[in-house]
Amino acid sequence: MKHQIADPWLLHARGATIIIPSNGILHDRPHAILLTKHARVAAQRYPALSQELGDLIHRSGHHSYYFQDARILTVPIAEGGHTHLDLALLTKGIKQSVRFAASFGLTALICPQWELSDPTHSWDSVTAILTTHWDDRFTLITEPPRNI
Repeated sequence: MKHQIADPWLLHARGATIIIPSNGILHDRPHAILLTKHARVAAQRYPALSQELGDLIHRSGHHSYYFQDARILTVPIAEGGHTHLDLALLTKGIKQSVRFAASFGLTALICPQWELSDPTHSWDSVTAILTTHWDDRFTLITEPPRNI
């Protein structure tokens, strides 16, 4: 896995597949819960994403899903709209992302660091999972500081 400081949406516009986290679904609602900054941006840029992902989760479970036309790959991080990071679910999703990369011949996958609202986990625990499974096709993105 590589690291880079960059604007993830600029890299996406240049052809990279962006990886966004998903917080599952609420059983009484048809849409997927996309709580992190870049998941919300993806949902704004691709208005059908939340509904399509919600339908897939309802039918097949909360897994990683690849939306080829949008070059978006989702990775589950929590269930039922919760913000508490589920490391087992994340690990399963990360392994699935590697299989998607192989199946679709993806060579440039970027994952913007997302905000962790779960005080029981840090980015060190997430990075340990990522570095165990991701190879050089995957880049963890840190956004550059914004000048205000």
